[in-house]
Amino acid sequence: MVADVHRTARAARDAHRHAVLTFSAAAIAVVIVSRQFREMPRTHIEGLLASFPKLIRDQQHTTVETESVRYVYQPIDQLYLVLLTNRQSNILQDLDTLRLLARVVSDQCEQGATAREISSNAFELADAFDEVIGLGYRENVTLQQLHPNMDKKAFAASNTLVLKDPSRPFPVNTPLAVVKWRMSTKDEAAIPLSINCWPSPAGNGACDVNIEYELEMEQLSLTNLLIGIPYPAGATPSISEADGNYEIDDSRGLLLWRVDRVDAEHRSGQLEFSVNRGGDDPDTFFPVQATFSLEHSYARAEVKSIKLVDTEEEIIFSTDTNSTTEEYNIV
Repeated sequence: MVADVHRTARAARDAHRHAVLTFSAAAIAVVIVSRQFREMPRTHIEGLLASFPKLIRDQQHTTVETESVRYVYQPIDQLYLVLLTNRQSNILQDLDTLRLLARVVSDQCEQGATAREISSNAFELADAFDEVIGLGYRENVTLQQLHPNMDKKAFAASNTLVLKDPSRPFPVNTPLAVVKWRMSTKDEAAIPLSINCWPSPAGNGACDVNIEYELEMEQLSLTNLLIGIPYPAGATPSISEADGNYEIDDSRGLLLWRVDRVDAEHRSGQLEFSVNRGGDDPDTFFPVQATFSLEHSYARAEVKSIKLVDTEEEIIFSTDTNSTTEEYNIV
Protein backbone atom coordinates (compact mmCIF):
# COMPACT_ATOMS: atom_id res chain seq x y z
CA MET A 1 0.00 0.00 0.00
CA VAL A 2 1.39 3.36 -0.98
CA ALA A 3 0.36 6.51 0.86
CA ASP A 4 2.25 9.58 -0.33
CA VAL A 5 1.69 12.28 2.22
CA HIS A 6 3.08 15.69 3.11
CA ARG A 7 2.26 18.72 5.19
CA THR A 8 4.43 21.76 5.73
CA ALA A 9 2.44 23.33 8.55
CA ARG A 10 3.66 20.96 11.25
CA ALA A 11 7.36 21.45 10.89
CA ALA A 12 8.02 20.01 14.33
CA ARG A 13 6.61 16.64 13.36
CA ASP A 14 8.05 14.10 11.00
CA ALA A 15 6.73 13.73 7.45
CA HIS A 16 5.85 10.22 6.32
CA ARG A 17 5.91 10.20 2.55
CA HIS A 18 4.69 6.70 1.73
CA ALA A 19 3.25 3.63 3.38
CA VAL A 20 3.75 0.66 1.11
CA LEU A 21 2.28 -2.82 1.17
CA THR A 22 4.11 -4.78 -1.47
CA PHE A 23 4.96 -8.28 -2.61
CA SER A 24 8.63 -8.82 -3.34
CA ALA A 25 9.77 -11.56 -5.66
CA ALA A 26 13.44 -11.77 -6.55
CA ALA A 27 14.33 -8.22 -7.55
CA ILE A 28 10.78 -7.19 -8.47
CA ALA A 29 8.38 -5.29 -6.20
CA VAL A 30 4.69 -5.76 -7.00
CA VAL A 31 2.51 -3.13 -5.35
CA ILE A 32 -0.85 -4.51 -4.32
CA VAL A 33 -2.55 -1.21 -3.48
CA SER A 34 -1.37 2.35 -4.07
CA ARG A 35 -2.61 5.51 -2.40
CA GLN A 36 -1.11 8.93 -3.08
CA PHE A 37 -1.78 12.21 -1.28
CA ARG A 38 0.95 14.47 -2.61
CA GLU A 39 1.51 15.22 -6.24
CA MET A 40 4.59 13.32 -7.33
CA PRO A 41 5.54 11.87 -10.70
CA ARG A 42 4.47 8.26 -11.02
CA THR A 43 7.86 7.36 -12.45
CA HIS A 44 9.55 8.62 -9.27
CA ILE A 45 7.32 6.49 -7.06
CA GLU A 46 7.86 3.46 -9.26
CA GLY A 47 11.60 4.03 -9.10
CA LEU A 48 11.58 4.10 -5.30
CA LEU A 49 9.55 0.91 -5.14
CA ALA A 50 11.67 -0.84 -7.74
CA SER A 51 14.78 -0.10 -5.68
CA PHE A 52 13.40 -1.61 -2.48
CA PRO A 53 14.04 -5.35 -3.14
CA LYS A 54 17.63 -4.63 -4.14
CA LEU A 55 18.28 -2.52 -1.05
CA ILE A 56 17.15 -5.17 1.42
CA ARG A 57 19.22 -8.06 0.03
CA ASP A 58 21.08 -9.71 2.90
CA GLN A 59 19.78 -7.03 5.27
CA GLN A 60 19.22 -8.05 8.89
CA HIS A 61 17.77 -4.67 9.91
CA THR A 62 14.35 -3.06 9.49
CA THR A 63 15.60 0.19 7.96
CA VAL A 64 17.66 1.10 4.94
CA GLU A 65 18.56 4.52 3.55
CA THR A 66 19.46 6.08 0.24
CA GLU A 67 20.70 9.61 -0.38
CA SER A 68 17.16 11.01 -0.23
CA VAL A 69 14.80 8.63 1.59
CA ARG A 70 14.63 6.11 4.39
CA TYR A 71 12.80 2.79 4.02
CA VAL A 72 11.38 1.41 7.28
CA TYR A 73 9.91 -2.03 6.66
CA GLN A 74 8.45 -5.11 8.28
CA PRO A 75 7.64 -8.53 6.78
CA ILE A 76 4.00 -9.57 7.07
CA ASP A 77 3.59 -13.17 5.93
CA GLN A 78 4.68 -13.10 2.28
CA LEU A 79 4.43 -9.33 2.05
CA TYR A 80 6.45 -6.33 3.12
CA LEU A 81 4.94 -3.33 4.82
CA VAL A 82 7.20 -0.39 4.02
CA LEU A 83 7.14 3.18 5.29
CA LEU A 84 9.11 5.73 3.25
CA THR A 85 10.19 8.88 5.06
CA ASN A 86 12.74 11.59 4.63
CA ARG A 87 16.09 11.01 6.30
CA GLN A 88 15.50 13.80 8.81
CA SER A 89 12.49 12.09 10.36
CA ASN A 90 12.47 10.61 13.86
CA ILE A 91 13.41 6.95 13.41
CA LEU A 92 11.78 5.93 16.71
CA GLN A 93 8.52 7.50 15.65
CA ASP A 94 8.86 5.88 12.22
CA LEU A 95 9.19 2.44 13.83
CA ASP A 96 6.25 3.08 16.14
CA THR A 97 4.13 4.18 13.18
CA LEU A 98 5.15 1.09 11.23
CA ARG A 99 4.14 -1.19 14.11
CA LEU A 100 0.73 0.46 14.33
CA LEU A 101 0.21 0.13 10.57
CA ALA A 102 1.10 -3.56 10.82
CA ARG A 103 -1.52 -4.01 13.53
CA VAL A 104 -4.03 -2.23 11.31
CA VAL A 105 -3.31 -4.68 8.49
CA SER A 106 -3.71 -7.68 10.80
CA ASP A 107 -6.93 -6.28 12.24
CA GLN A 108 -8.52 -5.51 8.89
CA CYS A 109 -7.43 -8.70 7.10
CA GLU A 110 -9.04 -11.36 9.25
CA GLN A 111 -8.21 -14.14 6.77
CA GLY A 112 -4.51 -13.30 6.82
CA ALA A 113 -2.36 -10.73 5.02
CA THR A 114 -2.48 -12.34 1.59
CA ALA A 115 -2.48 -10.45 -1.67
CA ARG A 116 -6.12 -11.39 -2.26
CA GLU A 117 -7.20 -10.36 1.25
CA ILE A 118 -5.32 -7.06 0.96
CA SER A 119 -7.00 -6.30 -2.36
CA SER A 120 -10.43 -7.16 -0.92
CA ASN A 121 -9.92 -4.77 1.98
CA ALA A 122 -8.11 -2.06 0.05
CA PHE A 123 -10.54 0.75 0.84
CA GLU A 124 -10.83 -0.20 4.51
CA LEU A 125 -7.03 -0.26 4.81
CA ALA A 126 -6.72 3.10 3.08
CA ASP A 127 -9.23 4.64 5.48
CA ALA A 128 -7.44 3.16 8.49
CA PHE A 129 -4.06 4.34 7.20
CA ASP A 130 -5.53 7.84 6.85
CA GLU A 131 -6.37 7.73 10.56
CA VAL A 132 -2.78 6.86 11.47
CA ILE A 133 -1.06 9.27 9.06
CA GLY A 134 -2.87 12.55 8.54
CA LEU A 135 -1.59 14.38 5.46
CA GLY A 136 1.92 13.20 6.09
CA TYR A 137 2.21 13.22 9.85
CA ARG A 138 1.59 10.63 12.53
CA GLU A 139 -1.66 11.25 14.34
CA ASN A 140 -1.90 10.72 18.08
CA VAL A 141 -4.13 7.65 17.87
CA THR A 142 -4.14 4.06 19.08
CA LEU A 143 -5.55 0.99 17.37
CA GLN A 144 -8.68 1.24 19.52
CA GLN A 145 -9.29 4.79 18.32
CA LEU A 146 -9.23 3.95 14.55
CA HIS A 147 -11.98 4.21 11.30
CA PRO A 148 -14.82 1.07 12.72
CA ASN A 149 -15.73 -0.86 9.65
CA MET A 150 -18.36 1.48 8.19
CA ASP A 151 -20.93 0.47 5.58
CA LYS A 152 -19.78 2.57 2.65
CA LYS A 153 -22.68 1.51 0.43
CA ALA A 154 -25.18 2.89 2.94
CA PHE A 155 -23.25 6.15 3.16
CA ALA A 156 -23.07 6.49 -0.63
CA ALA A 157 -26.78 5.76 -1.00
CA SER A 158 -28.27 7.85 1.81
CA ASN A 159 -25.49 9.70 3.67
CA THR A 160 -26.08 7.34 6.58
CA LEU A 161 -23.23 6.28 8.84
CA VAL A 162 -23.81 2.72 9.97
CA LEU A 163 -21.50 -0.10 10.97
CA LYS A 164 -21.03 -2.92 8.50
CA ASP A 165 -20.63 -5.31 11.42
CA PRO A 166 -22.81 -4.32 14.43
CA SER A 167 -20.88 -6.77 16.62
CA ARG A 168 -17.94 -4.34 16.48
CA PRO A 169 -19.53 -1.20 17.95
CA PHE A 170 -18.20 2.29 18.39
CA PRO A 171 -15.82 2.62 21.37
CA VAL A 172 -17.42 4.38 24.33
CA ASN A 173 -15.96 7.66 25.66
CA THR A 174 -13.20 7.59 23.05
CA PRO A 175 -12.71 10.26 20.34
CA LEU A 176 -13.18 8.67 16.95
CA ALA A 177 -13.14 9.97 13.37
CA VAL A 178 -15.74 8.28 11.18
CA VAL A 179 -15.95 10.68 8.23
CA LYS A 180 -13.27 12.75 6.54
CA TRP A 181 -13.55 14.84 3.43
CA ARG A 182 -11.23 16.95 1.39
CA MET A 183 -11.84 19.72 -1.13
CA SER A 184 -9.13 20.77 -3.55
CA THR A 185 -9.68 23.75 -5.78
CA LYS A 186 -7.86 26.59 -7.52
CA ASP A 187 -10.99 28.72 -7.52
CA GLU A 188 -10.24 31.85 -5.47
CA ALA A 189 -13.97 32.30 -4.92
CA ALA A 190 -13.78 29.36 -2.52
CA ILE A 191 -11.43 31.27 -0.20
CA PRO A 192 -13.34 32.27 2.95
CA LEU A 193 -11.07 35.19 3.83
CA SER A 194 -8.86 37.24 1.51
CA ILE A 195 -5.77 38.95 2.94
CA ASN A 196 -3.74 41.51 1.00
CA CYS A 197 -0.38 42.90 2.10
CA TRP A 198 1.25 45.86 0.30
CA PRO A 199 4.79 46.78 1.42
CA SER A 200 5.95 50.12 -0.02
CA PRO A 201 9.72 50.61 0.42
CA ALA A 202 10.59 54.26 1.02
CA GLY A 203 14.37 53.95 0.66
CA ASN A 204 17.20 53.73 3.19
CA GLY A 205 15.60 50.65 4.73
CA ALA A 206 12.31 52.34 5.64
CA CYS A 207 9.04 50.75 4.49
CA ASP A 208 5.33 51.46 4.91
CA VAL A 209 3.09 48.38 5.03
CA ASN A 210 -0.67 48.23 4.53
CA ILE A 211 -2.50 44.98 5.20
CA GLU A 212 -6.22 44.34 4.78
CA TYR A 213 -8.57 41.39 5.19
CA GLU A 214 -12.06 40.88 3.79
CA LEU A 215 -14.63 38.15 4.35
CA GLU A 216 -15.41 36.65 0.95
CA MET A 217 -18.29 34.44 2.09
CA GLU A 218 -20.93 36.46 3.91
CA GLN A 219 -22.63 33.35 5.25
CA LEU A 220 -19.56 32.55 7.36
CA SER A 221 -18.71 33.90 10.79
CA LEU A 222 -15.05 33.74 11.75
CA THR A 223 -13.86 34.05 15.34
CA ASN A 224 -10.44 34.56 16.93
CA LEU A 225 -8.78 35.80 13.75
CA LEU A 226 -5.02 36.09 14.23
CA ILE A 227 -2.82 37.42 11.42
CA GLY A 228 0.95 37.24 11.77
CA ILE A 229 3.12 39.54 9.63
CA PRO A 230 6.91 39.07 9.72
CA TYR A 231 9.10 42.16 9.91
CA PRO A 232 12.85 42.75 9.40
CA ALA A 233 15.29 41.66 12.11
CA GLY A 234 16.34 44.55 14.31
CA ALA A 235 13.36 46.71 13.32
CA THR A 236 10.48 47.79 15.56
CA PRO A 237 7.13 48.24 13.77
CA SER A 238 5.36 51.55 14.35
CA ILE A 239 1.58 51.09 14.03
CA SER A 240 -0.38 54.07 12.68
CA GLU A 241 -3.80 52.44 12.24
CA ALA A 242 -5.33 49.13 13.35
CA ASP A 243 -8.81 47.63 13.52
CA GLY A 244 -8.83 45.27 16.47
CA ASN A 245 -5.80 44.65 18.69
CA TYR A 246 -2.14 44.00 17.98
CA GLU A 247 1.06 43.03 19.74
CA ILE A 248 4.70 42.78 18.71
CA ASP A 249 6.39 39.41 19.23
CA ASP A 250 10.10 40.26 19.15
CA SER A 251 11.17 36.69 19.83
CA ARG A 252 9.61 35.48 16.57
CA GLY A 253 9.83 38.73 14.61
CA LEU A 254 6.06 38.87 14.08
CA LEU A 255 3.47 41.60 14.30
CA LEU A 256 0.36 39.82 15.60
CA TRP A 257 -2.98 41.34 14.61
CA ARG A 258 -6.03 40.04 16.51
CA VAL A 259 -9.70 40.46 15.61
CA ASP A 260 -12.37 38.82 17.75
CA ARG A 261 -15.01 38.34 15.08
CA VAL A 262 -15.41 38.71 11.33
CA ASP A 263 -18.92 38.38 9.87
CA ALA A 264 -21.30 40.01 7.40
CA GLU A 265 -21.59 43.11 9.59
CA HIS A 266 -17.84 43.37 10.26
CA ARG A 267 -16.38 41.86 7.13
CA SER A 268 -13.19 43.86 6.62
CA GLY A 269 -10.35 45.45 8.52
CA GLN A 270 -7.10 47.29 7.99
CA LEU A 271 -3.74 47.70 9.69
CA GLU A 272 -0.94 50.07 8.72
CA PHE A 273 2.57 50.11 10.11
CA SER A 274 6.06 51.20 9.17
CA VAL A 275 9.64 50.15 9.87
CA ASN A 276 12.73 52.34 9.67
CA ARG A 277 15.26 49.66 8.78
CA GLY A 278 15.56 46.41 6.82
CA GLY A 279 12.47 47.08 4.68
CA ASP A 280 14.04 47.44 1.24
CA ASP A 281 12.98 43.92 0.21
CA PRO A 282 9.16 43.49 0.16
CA ASP A 283 9.58 39.71 0.53
CA THR A 284 10.71 40.36 4.11
CA PHE A 285 7.05 40.80 5.07
CA PHE A 286 5.98 37.41 3.76
CA PRO A 287 4.61 34.82 4.27
CA VAL A 288 1.67 36.30 6.13
CA GLN A 289 0.07 33.63 8.31
CA ALA A 290 -3.52 33.51 9.57
CA THR A 291 -5.54 31.35 11.93
CA PHE A 292 -9.24 31.53 12.73
CA SER A 293 -12.14 29.39 13.88
CA LEU A 294 -15.62 28.63 12.58
CA GLU A 295 -18.60 27.66 14.72
CA HIS A 296 -19.64 25.15 12.07
CA SER A 297 -17.91 23.04 9.45
CA TYR A 298 -16.71 24.80 6.32
CA ALA A 299 -18.69 22.30 4.23
CA ARG A 300 -21.79 22.86 6.42
CA ALA A 301 -21.92 19.15 7.22
CA GLU A 302 -24.20 18.36 10.16
CA VAL A 303 -25.85 15.42 11.89
CA LYS A 304 -29.57 15.27 11.03
CA SER A 305 -30.62 12.37 13.23
CA ILE A 306 -29.36 9.31 15.12
CA LYS A 307 -31.29 6.03 15.20
CA LEU A 308 -30.89 2.73 16.98
CA VAL A 309 -29.87 -0.01 14.54
CA ASP A 310 -32.31 -2.62 15.83
CA THR A 311 -35.49 -0.57 16.20
CA GLU A 312 -34.90 2.48 13.95
CA GLU A 313 -35.94 4.57 16.96
CA GLU A 314 -34.56 8.11 16.91
CA ILE A 315 -32.63 9.13 20.00
CA ILE A 316 -31.85 12.50 21.55
CA PHE A 317 -28.34 13.78 20.82
CA SER A 318 -26.27 16.93 20.97
CA THR A 319 -23.40 18.15 18.83
CA ASP A 320 -20.44 20.45 19.34
CA THR A 321 -18.96 21.81 16.12
CA ASN A 322 -15.73 23.70 15.69
CA SER A 323 -13.51 24.21 12.66
CA THR A 324 -10.00 25.65 12.82
CA THR A 325 -7.37 26.45 10.24
CA GLU A 326 -4.31 24.29 10.07
CA GLU A 327 -2.35 26.32 7.54
CA TYR A 328 -3.48 29.59 5.93
CA ASN A 329 -0.58 31.42 4.32
CA ILE A 330 -0.22 34.36 1.96
CA VAL A 331 3.11 34.01 0.16
